[in-house]
Amino acid sequence: MGIIRSLFPLILPPSFFQTMHRYLHGLLLFLFLVFVAEPARSTFMHPDVHHRPVQSEKASRTHNDPILLPEGTIITLELYETVSSKNRRAGDLVEMGVYKAYMVGDKTLIKEDAYAEGKVVLAQRRGVFGRPGRIVVAAIMVHAVDNQQITLIGRQIDPPGDNRRMLAWGGSVLLTLVAAIALVATGSNPAIALPLLLFGLLVSGKEVEIPAKTKVQAVVKYDTMIQP
Repeated sequence: MGIIRSLFPLILPPSFFQTMHRYLHGLLLFLFLVFVAEPARSTFMHPDVHHRPVQSEKASRTHNDPILLPEGTIITLELYETVSSKNRRAGDLVEMGVYKAYMVGDKTLIKEDAYAEGKVVLAQRRGVFGRPGRIVVAAIMVHAVDNQQITLIGRQIDPPGDNRRMLAWGGSVLLTLVAAIALVATGSNPAIALPLLLFGLLVSGKEVEIPAKTKVQAVVKYDTMIQP
């Protein structure tokens, strides 16, 4: 400052140099506070700020993020018990388990052997004139790895029964005709043979059952976020 003042005494007044001196002093103080004092204060107040395992936290968040189980996902189950038209009613629950785990990448959303439930949709005992029993079962729910109950739309299992209607009706008609012909031949009233039409009452159908280990397919009803 003294050199400049000696070279330009007429151009620059003394007050200018005093102002410049104060300005430079303030600027140096500001730079000291910003680049030296404040970082040191931050480090003192938060000593771990530069030592946080940023990558580990990110990986942890990624590991714990929920994963979408989409609507329409096919889940394969199997029956844990035999279901028969003989002793079941519509609305009864049926125990099932997951036959094959469902995974997204390396994350399991539904474990193998996870508990599941089905429901008897229709149950009908066998009847006369050869009518077979009927039993219809569908899956309704499965447990995910985070214990959520996932609602399912099950594909109905409806095995065919042993239909003996033809035997019952055919036997009734045939016996009645044979008896009527015999009665006509002996001069008797053929109407006596009409009660033989009830032969079918003696012929009942068979019960139907779905054995344990039968595979059942179902689809996820709603989009669901699962915590693996």
